[in-house]
Amino acid sequence: MWNKTGDVVTVSNADGELVLEHAYPTPPTDVQNGPVRIAEFQPDAPGNDWENLTEEYVALENEGPETVDLAGWRVEDDANHAYQFPDGTELAPGETITLRTGSGTDTDSTVYWGYGRPVWNNDGDTISLYDEDGKLVLRESY
Repeated sequence: MWNKTGDVVTVSNADGELVLEHAYPTPPTDVQNGPVRIAEFQPDAPGNDWENLTEEYVALENEGPETVDLAGWRVEDDANHAYQFPDGTELAPGETITLRTGSGTDTDSTVYWGYGRPVWNNDGDTISLYDEDGKLVLRESY
């Protein structure tokens, strides 16, 4: 019955006369619950996306005062391609971790999805980050 993306509510009396009309806007799609934010994002790798998968990436930064344990956290796109951070992945205050689509050797500051094709749509997509309990922590559309 209610449109979650915005609509107009009208209230009429028994005679059909308009009593109240209220428009409500589209709710914001971006969400940030906690200290982790998107520091940098490259959905369109330079050159041929299929040949440059490690240059398609999202970088997450901890803006908070405490280390965040990312073990079990998931990054997803609109098509439900999901990357789960492995055990032992931590993000110290002020630090950034970069998730690259292609393959490589994980370090403390860079992890690789190991995906064999581009994940992020060049013309628009949504980055969602969920904690280990499945709670939405961050969502940003472009």
